[in-house]
Amino acid sequence: MSAPALPAFWAMRRGLYAIVANDRDSCREKLQEFAEEKRQSVRLHNNTYPMRLVMRWPFNVVVCASGGGGNFQALIDKRGEVGYEIVLLIADRPCGAVDRAAKHGIPFVVLDAAAPREQRMEAFDKAIPADADLIVLAGFMPIVPAWICEKWPRKIINTHPSLLPKYGGKGMVGVRVQEAVMRAGEREAGCTVHYVSPEIDAGEIILQKSIEVDYSETPWQLGGRVFIEENKLLVEAVRQIKAENGRNDGV
Repeated sequence: MSAPALPAFWAMRRGLYAIVANDRDSCREKLQEFAEEKRQSVRLHNNTYPMRLVMRWPFNVVVCASGGGGNFQALIDKRGEVGYEIVLLIADRPCGAVDRAAKHGIPFVVLDAAAPREQRMEAFDKAIPADADLIVLAGFMPIVPAWICEKWPRKIINTHPSLLPKYGGKGMVGVRVQEAVMRAGEREAGCTVHYVSPEIDAGEIILQKSIEVDYSETPWQLGGRVFIEENKLLVEAVRQIKAENGRNDGV
């Protein structure tokens, strides 16, 4: 059962009333009003329990992509299990991720690729909802400028197909990463989810996953195995961040 817009539904179990709504300020106001009217004990199964009120709201995720949307699809598939809402896709070009958003009824914005970079980043910033809890760069090619990183501290995360700090930075994208890994004779490859900072691939690491390098494979094949782990790791990072920033306000 999903919660409608305010007025939301009320649920009661052992004296616990819960309100679920999308508008946090309105929800808090309604909750205060309800508490004033109903502050009392409630009787249930011949026992009396003190009433407790809890407010909950969705964990809103904005996803940004430039390609086929494999990472994006992984996030779509796990949103119900983990308990977040994908409220918007931002793409910097027409791409497969946009098709996935349309298929799943997720709102999307496509930036004007012909516009100057500064203008595109301003449009990117304006597209992000004010109540976004997390912005996920899932194969998003443009470099996010410092002023946006500063506006959303510890709210923007990125996934990268290497065990950072190795094989990160400018130009380390796609198969180039695994080519570099194999040229160096590394025993392990892997992926990283990290917070975005003004420096490319230099933000605080959230999670990493390593796999063994098989030198009978091509860099493309190694990259395919890394990508499978990347999809899983990204979902786990969102789960972890959501838990760290859980919303459960009482009155």
